[in-house]
Amino acid sequence: GGVPKYIENFIDNGCMSVDEMIDFMMLPDSMFQNEGKTLLIQEFGKKYGNYFAILSAIANGDNTIPKLNDTTGETTVTGHLKRLEEDYELITKKRPIFAKDGTQTVRFEISDLFLRFWFRYFTKYNDLIETGNLELLGKIIKDDYPTYSGLTLEMYFRQKMAESKEFRNIGSWWQTKKEKIPCEIDFVGIYADDKHALVAEVKRQRKNFKPTEFREKVETIRTKILSKYAEDHKNFTIKAGFIDGSVVDVNAVKELGNLPSKEVLVAKALGGLNAPISGFATVLNGTLKGLVVALNAIAEKQSA
Repeated sequence: GGVPKYIENFIDNGCMSVDEMIDFMMLPDSMFQNEGKTLLIQEFGKKYGNYFAILSAIANGDNTIPKLNDTTGETTVTGHLKRLEEDYELITKKRPIFAKDGTQTVRFEISDLFLRFWFRYFTKYNDLIETGNLELLGKIIKDDYPTYSGLTLEMYFRQKMAESKEFRNIGSWWQTKKEKIPCEIDFVGIYADDKHALVAEVKRQRKNFKPTEFREKVETIRTKILSKYAEDHKNFTIKAGFIDGSVVDVNAVKELGNLPSKEVLVAKALGGLNAPISGFATVLNGTLKGLVVALNAIAEKQSA
């Protein structure tokens, strides 16, 4: 329990926006640059380099066994993946919904959001840290953060779907490489009655949602696996926040950006001010606490 040290550092140094947090992490003496390394070397031992290469590749999208073999040059990648999943519990497998357990169509993802962030940037660009070019590293992170936070937002909506207790099965779906036309659906939820299905796409900003493209994807997945289901279609996005029980639109939420109060922090959690910051707000050696829990921890410390 308690507030992780790096959240306290953000608060104590007035870092309440994503840009401020990234700038703080780029300071020469920042704990963030070595925190993941220090923690995991103790766990992995002498062969930590192999595990670091695999985790960095997964964090940067090379998350299938063939891609991991190519990226890392490892011939024993499956053994390392098994240990990372079963012994260290740092990664999880993702299969297309309805896929059998033995399917080879598997993707891996890092479970802990802090480590996902750390391996995506601090390991991949370690040469910039070693040469002291932290300004460039900060720019790279800021430019890529919309993509990174979009992936984090998917985890948030998946969690909310699970908490709703409406679905008997929740997953993603994608076609294998054998298919001529690539197709990927962010979320497929099978309702409890096993007669209805939700097909959903996640976008940080609604303007990036492309209805025609989404309809084509829906047609594909209907043909492949959903022919017996009646479908609901949704675009999950950041639309609004809540302040004292009232709904405010995203523009109103943004206007509150300079007010470091609990209400604004909760609005960030529910309305996505600047972008979800859950990548910075997860206990290193624990399970995902969730965006709202972490931000409330910050708010409680501020009001203390």
